[in-house]
Amino acid sequence: GQAYLRRAGQRACGKPYFIDKTPANFLYIGLIAKALPNAKIIHMNRHLADVGFGMYKTLFRMGYPFSYDLGDLAAYMKAKEDLMAHWRRCLPGKIIDVQYEDIVADQPGETRRVLEALGLDWDAACLEFHKNKSPSATASAAQVRQPIYKSAVGRWQHYKTGLAPLLDALEISH
Repeated sequence: GQAYLRRAGQRACGKPYFIDKTPANFLYIGLIAKALPNAKIIHMNRHLADVGFGMYKTLFRMGYPFSYDLGDLAAYMKAKEDLMAHWRRCLPGKIIDVQYEDIVADQPGETRRVLEALGLDWDAACLEFHKNKSPSATASAAQVRQPIYKSAVGRWQHYKTGLAPLLDALEISH
């Protein structure tokens, strides 16, 4: 854990806290909890159809080959949900679940809830994350430079027919 903190700390630019939002971190929650016992784990939830659609339409530079086939994508998403349920059972109170749709509906309230769960003080700058000049090297890099917007919620519904294999496998009515 200490080697990771040293490497990550270099990227944190001297800040006392940082977020590692690597999508596959859910695979390593047990290891993270063991190696970094003080780590707080925030799990961002979102309607599965929106997650699936978002991944399916994104051309990732590396990795995530399952995201180009709706059946493979559904299997991956189900396995992820099962693993998260396992981690919640094994590590009660360690995982802070955040629902994307709740943030969109009430950003100040949800931000306060998460900060409280993290033991951090309120800072109004949290509501202006899009003004942060820190670099972002993720598929959503352009989105983090914009305020929260509602148009991404339920976007999958415009593509129900094409997403039918995913929706059926995830047992989402359409």
